[in-house]
Amino acid sequence: WYRIKFQGGEFFVSGKYLVKDKPVVTAAVTTAAVTTTVTTAKTDSTKEDDKMTEIKNEIWLATWGTAMLTPADEQIPKNPTLENNTLRQQIRVSVGGNKLRLVISNEYGETDLEIGSLMLARIDNPKSHKVDLDSQIALTCNSEPSFVVPAGKRITTDVIDFEFAPLEDLAITMKLGNVPSTLTCHTASRCSAWIVKGDHAKDNDFTDIEEMTSWYFITELDTMASNDSAAIVCLGDSLTDGASVETNAFARYTDELSHLLRKDEKLNNLSVVNMGIGATALYIYGGEIAGTNRANRDVLKIPGVKYCV
Repeated sequence: WYRIKFQGGEFFVSGKYLVKDKPVVTAAVTTAAVTTTVTTAKTDSTKEDDKMTEIKNEIWLATWGTAMLTPADEQIPKNPTLENNTLRQQIRVSVGGNKLRLVISNEYGETDLEIGSLMLARIDNPKSHKVDLDSQIALTCNSEPSFVVPAGKRITTDVIDFEFAPLEDLAITMKLGNVPSTLTCHTASRCSAWIVKGDHAKDNDFTDIEEMTSWYFITELDTMASNDSAAIVCLGDSLTDGASVETNAFARYTDELSHLLRKDEKLNNLSVVNMGIGATALYIYGGEIAGTNRANRDVLKIPGVKYCV
């Protein structure tokens, strides 16, 4: 379906009624040609109907997510900094899929965030910055490899085809340009992130690495899933956020829940999204990060959400 502008209004029209070029009008058409045209139209119509049925049977589902806030001084990379350098981060998905999109947040930034390039790849060892370069693929925004995330906003990348398995580890690598002085991040990722000087988004040749344990700017990974799938959002404080778990062990209770769900054929279409923030509370702590203040952002707006712990 395409959104079109016509006579001052906006409408939707099926792609089966649209052609790229204006048809050439012929003076005469034979009976055989008419028959062929009608047959082709029916075939195209059937394909379009099948495609629409497939779309109706699928939903966007968050397979990973984290809650955004601002960092303390110890969570701000300094040697090197993020600006004009390469940042590689890792996540572990809950459910698998073959189409995905990434949500990037600059909601606490007072200036624009510049992303020169953005790459996605598989990562075999959570303790190492090296990725599977054969699996690496570029993520774009509005078909552009370089883009800006405006101050105070979130953006969603274009949809790409990328097959990944449940509980698989993925790496997201950014070549950054200008970076806001106030970072948008999740302060306690419980896994390694790597910063290196210069542009190394497409390779594994990292030297003089600064290793951090926060997620910067990335806040959600979605995949297309059957419409009987659903997300479980876990909202809480440090118990949910994973305080005291070993770095790169992926041993938070939400990780264990994901493992258990994958073993149950009746429940393995459920994803788990961890929206814990250490020291937060429902009503009283932290202003914007109080649970009641962020329920819309961190629970109700999560694609596919059906349950909340």
